[in-house]
Amino acid sequence: MPDTIVALSSPVGPAPRAVVRLSGPRARELARSLLPDALDLRPWRLTPSQLRLPDWPSAPCAVLSCPAPRSYTGEDVVELWVPGAPPLVRRLLVTLQERGARLADRGEFTRRAFLGGRLSLLEVEAVLALTSAADAEASRAALRVLEGGVGAELEALKQALLDLRAHVEAAIDFSEEELDLADEEQLARRLERLAATL
Repeated sequence: MPDTIVALSSPVGPAPRAVVRLSGPRARELARSLLPDALDLRPWRLTPSQLRLPDWPSAPCAVLSCPAPRSYTGEDVVELWVPGAPPLVRRLLVTLQERGARLADRGEFTRRAFLGGRLSLLEVEAVLALTSAADAEASRAALRVLEGGVGAELEALKQALLDLRAHVEAAIDFSEEELDLADEEQLARRLERLAATL
């Protein structure tokens, strides 16, 4: 992706802490422009710093730098952990946009993770289910998908269907020979078992 996006990654409203996330080729550069004392953003470590916004007093800040390709999106990602005062968070978002970041669309970080090969479509759907879960059971189901349990089951079902297909194609290709490759009843039972599993 050619552009760098920014968004509030924590809940909106007053809080002890707010997390503003940047993702894209200029994420580290934009973060450094607001953190004069954090020139060395150590990867995967929360680094204490001071946030310097134009016409605002400095504020305590912690920075988490996640370099490509191992970040959530597969791009350089930087999180700025700042006091959760809504005026400060708004000013931070505006300043980052003025310096070249684009406000992220809803779900864009996850879309970039999918396009960058960091998440499968099944995992993207699980993230959506998790963020919109109405109760604990729905949250647990989405987490199971993210942990890979459902993906492994689907892969096994896919392989079983491919095996059946190969069996049927072989029976068609060698139909004139006296090979008993396609016992219709046996194939029907296997398909019924697969359908029941699905």
